[in-house]
Amino acid sequence: MSNAGSALRAPRTGSTAANAPVLHLRKIAGGSMVTTYLDSFERVWNHARPLQ
Repeated sequence: MSNAGSALRAPRTGSTAANAPVLHLRKIAGGSMVTTYLDSFERVWNHARPLQ
């Protein structure tokens, strides 16, 4: 049972699920929230650099 606590350890890379929620966005007519979010995400993603 030496591995009993291993499920509670943080992963070696990234974040635990509790710190990385999944978003389910639905675009509706006349709404701009999804477009704003996607535009913002794309700007960040396009400027991202690999970790060294």
